[in-house]
Amino acid sequence: DLFDQAERLLESVDWSGGLRPRFETRALDGGPTPTFVSMRTRIDLRALVNPYARIFVQVQDARLWGDETGVKDGSADQLDLHQAFLDVGHRGESALFLRAGRQEAEWAEGRLVGIPVFSQIGNAYDGVLAAIRLGDRGMLDLFGYQLREREAAIHSSDRALLGAWAALPLGGRAGADGGPSAAIATRQP
Repeated sequence: DLFDQAERLLESVDWSGGLRPRFETRALDGGPTPTFVSMRTRIDLRALVNPYARIFVQVQDARLWGDETGVKDGSADQLDLHQAFLDVGHRGESALFLRAGRQEAEWAEGRLVGIPVFSQIGNAYDGVLAAIRLGDRGMLDLFGYQLREREAAIHSSDRALLGAWAALPLGGRAGADGGPSAAIATRQP
């Protein structure tokens, strides 16, 4: 019945989150040395739709303490949907894995595209990732992310990040990513 379906759905939902306050000080070329506390708050929801499909939603608020106009400021200017995506398949297990939506991304240990752990805000991209398993240990990632949309009031042109990343074991020896890798990343105006 409907009650049993709702109960099963709630059992497949997992909530988590994190608080990261950070005291900072910065020396600015002999001028004043500002000190402040920044804080990142994240709330995560993971839901299993079925054995091969999962949803992840992450809401984030990142701000300086005292940044609001007053104690009654309810505008939530810094509240944002940091990530929201659908996964189909299991990365590294399924022959094809797809992720679509707003997502963090990292390749080449963050040298090509990365998740800056030092930033309170972090990077997230709007787009699609397709991961294709190549044999037992190889993987080919194809990705396309929309960085700018000219239809948005703040941009006058489109920008996209398109690329491929391959981890291929050679000679039976595997490196940190499963072996030597190659990358191609392009940005179009």
